[in-house]
Amino acid sequence: MSSRMLGGEWRCDIMCNNEFVRVLESLGSDRWWWLRVFTVDVLIHQGRLTEAYQELTHTLATLDRNPSHHAPLPLATTLLTTHLKLASVHYALNNLSGAAEAVLEVVGQLSGWSGGGGSGGPPAGEVCVPARPPGRRHLHVLALTRPHILRFTTTLLIHALRQRILVDSHSDDFCIGHLITLLQYEWPKYMSTLEEVVQVIRKQGGFSYPLFCSYVTTPDILEEFMYLATKEGGSLHLDIIPINHSNKQQRTISTRGVDRDLKLDFKVGMKKLMMRSSEPIENTIITFLTREGSIIHQNLM
Repeated sequence: MSSRMLGGEWRCDIMCNNEFVRVLESLGSDRWWWLRVFTVDVLIHQGRLTEAYQELTHTLATLDRNPSHHAPLPLATTLLTTHLKLASVHYALNNLSGAAEAVLEVVGQLSGWSGGGGSGGPPAGEVCVPARPPGRRHLHVLALTRPHILRFTTTLLIHALRQRILVDSHSDDFCIGHLITLLQYEWPKYMSTLEEVVQVIRKQGGFSYPLFCSYVTTPDILEEFMYLATKEGGSLHLDIIPINHSNKQQRTISTRGVDRDLKLDFKVGMKKLMMRSSEPIENTIITFLTREGSIIHQNLM
């Protein structure tokens, strides 16, 4: 084929593309919300995640300027799906901080989310999000129900925190504590992850997490920490249970080098947590992510 013919085809292709763009502009395609959603889904499906990120941030900027520019979906649904996709794209790009920030935006909407809010209710819709299993690309279709959304966001944070602790070797006690708290949601699904984290705590010789007594109520996890405080478990230094002293100032029980009364108080505190094990774990996790979200985000930066 001659270079003249190739050049002619190339010019024709450019003219067709330009004409197509002009037709779309004349039809007001920038207002076709479904087209923007479809474009992002195609980019995610093709693994073009940087371009998907750019489209998603543009979408959020558009919504911020003009909240009514989201027909036919309700604004809450549009924001929720956009942040879900953004969190997933960030995680697939190994941006753990960005993923956490987007996830926390999602959680902030869950308290008032009514779209299929019960596990038996009909889905409010579905959203395609990229996952990042080892060695291959995976596209996950997520039902827009409260349990499915919370499970997805919790799973993403679990993997992000685990990577931070075990892969990046950033064994900060708060990272460890956040991870332990989140492992409760689908317990005992992530029992092996708890075992890995306990090994990190053993190597450190102790663990300090003041939020433990507010959110950790799973019996298996509590029993594990009670064992770590015993002589057989290594007599580890555990600063996790606050108590009131005579001066009415809160201090933290230390399970090494303390008298028998404080050790008894430690056991009593753990038993009180055990008595809370019947509390709905979904509410506990949402409260945890809502109240402590900024700390979690900082630990993943």
